[in-house]
This record gives sequence, C-alpha cells and structure tokens, in this order.
Amino acid sequence: MSEEREDQGPMAASSSSAADQEDSPGPARLLLLPPEQDADWPPKKRLRVEAGSGSVRLEERLYSVLCCTVCLDLPKASVYQCTNGHLMCAGCFIHLLADARLKEEQSTCPNCRCEISKSLCCRNLAVEKAVSELPSDCGFCLKPFPRSLLDRHKKEECQDRVTQCKYKRIGCPWQGPFHELTVHESECCHPTKTGNELMEILDEMDQSHKKEMQLYNSIFGLLSFEKIGYTGKPVQKQHVNVRRYQKSSSGRTEQTTS
Repeated sequence: MSEEREDQGPMAASSSSAADQEDSPGPARLLLLPPEQDADWPPKKRLRVEAGSGSVRLEERLYSVLCCTVCLDLPKASVYQCTNGHLMCAGCFIHLLADARLKEEQSTCPNCRCEISKSLCCRNLAVEKAVSELPSDCGFCLKPFPRSLLDRHKKEECQDRVTQCKYKRIGCPWQGPFHELTVHESECCHPTKTGNELMEILDEMDQSHKKEMQLYNSIFGLLSFEKIGYTGKPVQKQHVNVRRYQKSSSGRTEQTTS
C-alpha cells in the first residue's frame, strides 16, 4: 500500500501543480475579467476587454462601425463620406452644409476637419446596402427583419400592427391589432345607429376638430416669420465711392469723391 501511495505521489503532485497553473491568473485571464472587477481601468481599456470577450454580437459591432459620425445612428437613406472615408447620413450632411452657409464658413467633417461639399463628398453605396441588410426588430410583433423589408412589414404584413375600424368616420373610436379587426367590425355597433345618434356623434367630432385647428393656428402664429428674430452676423455696410464732377469757377470740370 505504501508503494502504491509513493507511486501515486509524483502523479498527484504533477496534477496538483497543473491545477495550480490553471487556477493562477495569467495574462490572458486578466484581459478577460468582467467590467465589474476592473473599475480602476481607463474607459478605453474596458471597452477593448468587452469587445474581445466574444459576447457582443456581430450586428451590434456593425452598428458602431456603420453609424453616422454626427448623430451616431444608422443611416435610413443615403450615406455620404468625406475624402477620408468618414460616414454621414443625408440629414446630417445637409445640416452641416446649411449651418456653415449661414455662418459664412467652410463646412468641415466633424471627425477629421477636412472640407466637405457636394462636389467633394460622394455616396457610399456599399454601406447603404450593408445597412439595409442589418436586422431590426418590428415595433409591433418584436420580430427581427432586414431594414429594407421592415417598412413594408409594418404597413402591410404585420398582424400586430395598430389599425382602426373602417367605421371611424362615423365615430367608432376602436384601435387595436390587425388580427382583431375582422372580429371587431363584425360586432361594431356604429352601423346600426340611427340618424339622430350619428348626427350627435358627427357634431362632437366637428367640435374636437375645431379645437385642434385653433391650437394649430395659435402654434403657427407663435412660429410665424414676423415674430422670429435672426441673431446671425450683422450686415456690414460697404463704403461706396461716389464720383462727382463739378465745374469750377474757371470752367474746368473737377472730380471729387465722397
């Protein structure tokens, strides 16, 4: 028995040493620590550790790569790029050009500060196609769809999209998912109402519409052009030299400027 224990001793020692090596924190294990245990690390280092952990999906990593450099959101339409390749969505690109034109300055890329204009920048069709294929969740059924098909799904195909009763013009206030529309319309009581009841409902709808129009007109009056002041650069008056020709007492014409 003692010989067997002695024979097992070196193997047990080697296995224990291997276990100690596995439990010992090496450089690779230090890099894979969760963010809760490295609160003292700088932010950039924590972001690299999270990205290298493998838990972030490919779609989420592509979102940060293909997003607009101004609004940090995925472009919904055209994508423009500066001469150095930085991406901008169509809305932010037009806003940068218009803002610089109002300030009488040269529009620049917010990342590299190179000059941007319609002639210098071009569309990036590869990024536009890549963004259109990225998945996005439907706001009604919460199922993922490619962005190029998401609008059509929301308007025509989604069974959970919010819809209204076809008798809403005579006062039916029902709103609900599309898959319940048929059942509601078969049980809707508005088609069976009398003419006097429908007239009362239509009068109430007219009153609510008038209140909405009054609110709209008041808001439009507050935002009218006459009551908005422009705080841009003041217009500089240019001095114009006016040449005047006067006849002197000797009969000669003399030129004067003012």
